[in-house]
This record gives sequence, structure tokens and C-alpha cells, in this order.
Amino acid sequence: MENLKNSELKSTLNIAVFRILRALAKVTIPLGMSAAMMSELVRCAYVEAAEELLEEKNEKVQLTKIAVMTGLYRKEIVRLRNLPPLSDVHSLEKYNRTTRVVTGWLRDKDFHTSRGHAAALSQTGENSFAELVNRYSGGMAPVAMLRELERLGVVSVNSRGQVKLLTSGYIANMPLESIEILGIDTADLIHTIHHNTLADTANPRYQRKVTYNDLPPRYVAPFRRYAARESQKLLVKLDRWLARYDGESTDATDQGKRVGLGVYYIERSSADDFMSRDRDDN
Repeated sequence: MENLKNSELKSTLNIAVFRILRALAKVTIPLGMSAAMMSELVRCAYVEAAEELLEEKNEKVQLTKIAVMTGLYRKEIVRLRNLPPLSDVHSLEKYNRTTRVVTGWLRDKDFHTSRGHAAALSQTGENSFAELVNRYSGGMAPVAMLRELERLGVVSVNSRGQVKLLTSGYIANMPLESIEILGIDTADLIHTIHHNTLADTANPRYQRKVTYNDLPPRYVAPFRRYAARESQKLLVKLDRWLARYDGESTDATDQGKRVGLGVYYIERSSADDFMSRDRDDN
């Protein structure tokens, strides 16, 4: 019975990982990433994850233990550990700073019109774009932030020299930013799933979705618009709650946490959710 359970676990895990990799491959292949490069990144990720797991258990990080956990040879582990670091700290920081500025613009009444909408802002002076950036970016220069948001297509400068917000939320419409968010947001979701299934089932994190597999096509577009509208309302409400406490000083033993809630829209063919390995090779 135990062998049967282990077999079912491995089979289910294989299918789950394949689904993730297939979806990821559809993104990375058109961008020029080879299977060899993907394999190299997987090996690096396995080594780093094994080290983190050992540290979380307060165990000594040793090559032998990492080799047992990952199935990699010691020589290969040494090579991977000596590679230049792959760090997304800069990407995450830039993503967070631009997001904070845009959400601050949407929620702070100092930068709103009399009707409560995000106002077109003068570049300097009281309640200006420069003041907005100084208040929410965490130290980024207003000119640099303006260039970044213009590059992303989030703002434009009108004929009066005012900075106008073009979106009701941070939307990356350039490939580089979309790729960065792919890594950040997907990792967030996987961490939540890991917590709920393996790490701490006594204290689950909220993770829900609603999907229907046979919705008539004529209702897809209306639902897409409805879901976007209602999701945006929820996110704005949650953002206002978090803003009240973000950055509140803590003592040395009370380290701040990165928290949030992701809401995502799903639209796929029902067949996409199943394995599709059996096909004619001709």
C-alpha cells in the first residue's frame, strides 16, 4: 500500500511539474531560451533550494547533504555554486517602486481631482508629480521615475507639461517588465501553495479560485470585464488597508513581512488543463 501511495504521489507530482514547465516553455521558447539554459537554471535552483531547506531545519549546509537531496554530483554542485549570482533584487525593487507610486496616486487624495480621480499633476510644486514620487518611491529621483513610467506606457506628459496617469493600476506592457513580473508573481503563488500543502497546514493561507469548464463563448468577454472590474475594486480596498500600516516602525526582533493578495483571471480551453503527450509525431 505504501509503495502504491508513493507511486501515485510521484505520478501526480510529475504531471503537476510538467504542466508548469509546459506553460513556462511557451513563454521562454519565443524569447530564445534553450532547453539547455532552462536545465542549467533548474540545477541552480535545486542547489539553492536545498541550501535553504537545510538552513530552515538548522542543519549544517554540506555538499554531501545537497547531493543526496538533489541527485547532483558534488563536482556539479561546486560548479553551480561558483557561477555568477542570479539576482532579481533590482527587478523586484524597481517593480515595487513604480507600483507604490501608481497606487499612491490612485489612493492619496492630495493627488486627486475634486471628483476623486487621479489628477494630471504638474511636475514640480505642491501636490506635484515630484511630491508624489518623493512620498511613495522610497528615494527614487522624480525625473528617473517619470522616464521609467513613460517607458512602461503608464503615464504621459500633456501639452501643459502635466503628468497624466494612463492606467487604473500598474500594468506592465513592455516585455521586460512582463517577464520580471512572471517570475515574481508565479513564485509568490507557488510559495503559497507550498505553505498550504506541505509547510503549515494548520495555518493555511487564503488560496481560492472559481472556474467553470463549459461557459458559452458569448459570456466570456462580459465575464472578463466583470472580473477585472470587481477584482480592481477588491485590490484597491486591500491596498488602502495595507497603506495604513506599511512602513510602521518595528523593533529589531519584529522584522517586517512582504504580504499581499493576488487575484488572477483564468481563460483557457478545457483541453489545455490535461496532458497532451499522446499525439501523432508525423
